[in-house]
Amino acid sequence: MASPTNDKSMIHETAEVSVSASIGDRVKIGAGAVIHFDAVIGDDVVIGDDVVIEPASRIDVRTRIGAGCTIGRNSEIGSDVKLGRHVLLGNDCYVGDRCIIGDESRLSIDVCLESDVTLGSKCIVCDHVEVWARST
Repeated sequence: MASPTNDKSMIHETAEVSVSASIGDRVKIGAGAVIHFDAVIGDDVVIGDDVVIEPASRIDVRTRIGAGCTIGRNSEIGSDVKLGRHVLLGNDCYVGDRCIIGDESRLSIDVCLESDVTLGSKCIVCDHVEVWARST
């Protein structure tokens, strides 16, 4: 994988970014991060060290992803979301705008968190679950 850059983003020299990934403006990508093919990263996103963004995932603007997170294939993360360290999102997950997910939490396959949901640390959400807006 190559590391495409634009003048307005900071991508660590050890990060790997697919040439088919789309990286917005003012994005920061940490050391050892891997952004797979067809991923879309919006403006003003911060991606921590050792994060893996799997193929065809989408991260909207102003989102913060903590170190060691994995975002599964075809997952979508909304605007202004905060993921703690070592969060795992399975394939086909959706995280709505302004959600907060604590450290070491796990969302299994095809989980939907509507907007403004807060999950504490070490939470587990099983397959095919929808969490309604403004839930904590």
